[in-house]
Amino acid sequence: MSRPSLSLDVRRKVYETLITFSATLEGVEDLCKADYTELLVQKSGAEDDRIKPLTLQLLYNVLRQPNGESLRLAQKCGAINTSTDLLKSDSPLVREKAALTLTALTLTDAGKQFAIKAQTLPFPVPPLKDPTG
Repeated sequence: MSRPSLSLDVRRKVYETLITFSATLEGVEDLCKADYTELLVQKSGAEDDRIKPLTLQLLYNVLRQPNGESLRLAQKCGAINTSTDLLKSDSPLVREKAALTLTALTLTDAGKQFAIKAQTLPFPVPPLKDPTG
């Protein structure tokens, strides 16, 4: 196995493990305490397209923090802009996970204001159509 695909495999397994870990609110709280929210926003935009759906799923899970702190932090560090940009991805799975994450990010009034500033509103319908099918 080549080094790049080995690295991709390792990252995939780490994200899959963290997604499982974040299935409980205790896991979500632990990830938030470890300052994963901002890192996940950055990784969601920067990771390889084969890994982005996992980063977006993990970010979505972290946004479930009961006190809403991770949601506010994600909004402030550009998660709405990142998710909006990912709605234009060539990957249907990336677009699906970006839309799911964007939904969680924009449920609050503050989230709606961030979405308006990011000009998210014109995007959701057309990019979600799969150009291959």
